[in-house]
Amino acid sequence: MALIGQMKLADFCLKLYRGDLERLCGYEYVPQKKEYIPGTEKSDPLPRSTPEAQGVPSKLVEQFLRDLAALKGADTHSVVILRHGVQIAQAHFKPYRGDYPHILYSLSKTVTATAVGFAVQEGLLSLDDRLVDLFSDKALPIPLRNGRLNALTIRHLLTMQSGVKFNELSSVLERDWAKGFLQSEFAFEPGSRFSYNSMNSYMLSAAVCRKAGMGLVEYLAPRLFAPLGIRGVQWETCPNGIEKGGWGLMLRPEDMAKLGLLYLQKGCYSVDGRMRRLLSVDWVRQATANQTGCCEGAPHGYGFHIWLCKRPGVYNFNGMFGQYVIVLPKSDMVVAITGGSRNLMPESGTLGLVQDTFGGRELLSAGPLPKDIRALKSMVRTMQGLTLLKKEVLPRRTPASLFRRLAGRKKEPTNAERRYNGTQYSLSKSFGSLLPLILQCVHNNFTGGLQKIGFAFQPGECLITVTEHDTLYVIPAGTDGVPRYTNITINGEPYHLGSYARWTTDEDDRDVLKLYLSFVETPDTRIIKCIFEDGGKLTVKFDERPSALLAFQMMTDSFQLDLHINDYISHRLHKLLLPVAEGVKE
Repeated sequence: MALIGQMKLADFCLKLYRGDLERLCGYEYVPQKKEYIPGTEKSDPLPRSTPEAQGVPSKLVEQFLRDLAALKGADTHSVVILRHGVQIAQAHFKPYRGDYPHILYSLSKTVTATAVGFAVQEGLLSLDDRLVDLFSDKALPIPLRNGRLNALTIRHLLTMQSGVKFNELSSVLERDWAKGFLQSEFAFEPGSRFSYNSMNSYMLSAAVCRKAGMGLVEYLAPRLFAPLGIRGVQWETCPNGIEKGGWGLMLRPEDMAKLGLLYLQKGCYSVDGRMRRLLSVDWVRQATANQTGCCEGAPHGYGFHIWLCKRPGVYNFNGMFGQYVIVLPKSDMVVAITGGSRNLMPESGTLGLVQDTFGGRELLSAGPLPKDIRALKSMVRTMQGLTLLKKEVLPRRTPASLFRRLAGRKKEPTNAERRYNGTQYSLSKSFGSLLPLILQCVHNNFTGGLQKIGFAFQPGECLITVTEHDTLYVIPAGTDGVPRYTNITINGEPYHLGSYARWTTDEDDRDVLKLYLSFVETPDTRIIKCIFEDGGKLTVKFDERPSALLAFQMMTDSFQLDLHINDYISHRLHKLLLPVAEGVKE
């Protein structure tokens, strides 16, 4: 089996090198994402309050938001802050909004572990159940079986101590993930050390599914989602229809905070005005306790798919690119954050800022503080002015622009807008797609590259027309610092976009239009830089946030891939990760 796995990995690396992305995955692409229509399937809101009424100064919340906005590399999208079980602030960095669900990546793991908690308290599973007993049909015959498999239990999966080599990359190469996991080699004896592996979470999902006779979403609906007032849940599944467990869940930021509140309240939650116990106290205690010791990969310890933090007693649920639910029991607070951070690991500036701001009691009061209307209004103004891309897209304020705003006059088109209004360009073949590469890889939705791009302008707005795979997309983008929203469908999957555009010039004094297309249900923003040149030519450079280069580096480090990258291979990878297309005016 090890030899077969190595051959599949070599084939994967070769396809990646060639840019043969559409055949990269070991199974066919099937659209899974459903369209979310704002205003439908609304979740129940949490109780609202002012910060002062819950013992938190509005000035402290405002300063936290300002510090978060200034935090280099954080690229925060949404923030929800709870104190004493009440929401005291909810802020969103435009174009992100609170009514859209957001991809959680590995924060999904904590929800999977919570499902295991329900299954344990209902007697469907125990922590000492062996995987070989639960999935005997997926394991190799006893004479061929790795002896370490006999020791592998549910507890080892929950604490990331399985020792199994079958990891996230392996899931791209195999169709039957459970079979691949159980027939994989072991790196070490189960329970002997910590090694983060999302496929441990998948096997927990598969175990709950097998014992309960239903998938995680259906199983958790009456036990977790309905009592917490969470609706419209989407969770991606593996090729065999089992929720991925380690990733693939989408929730709204406020619904994320509810999960933290459930754990803060030791498994209890207010349902229809009455506090009900959902999870046992013992499960919450074990889940949030250090089960691994402080070790490499988990410097402050790890519970049941829950990370322990530097400040004693604080813990968090964590997802790639800055998805957090941070629970601060001594302060009786929960902070939920979504983002597109450059930091991929659980330790980050965001996590430290939350602990430093709200982790100490000296800045908080157990009881209500005096009303501070001025500070509250200032906090609200700051919340309303938060923007993801800041100065990159905001137009420069001049006396003339201020006069137009006061007089209610529309901004006149720029010379560049007049010059390129109504133009369309045919593009050379490249890997530059509308969908960011990270999303293509995560969803196995490879799109092939843009064929044409066109531009039309009206006051404060750019209308971009894009042709890809012979499909025409029309995308409005605000040139006035206000995002424009639209819906597009790429290979059967619907996405919501919030888009900006900004004119600038480069070092050669060429007109440059930069497009920022944020896929607001994801951490990802596609950046398209259009450089207009003499003779009706156009150069289009593609980038994205979070960086595809960073994600590739993470993959090679996490999976310990030695790709022997020389200058030629590096050039090929840059063409894939940072594509460039040349355009000719039609």
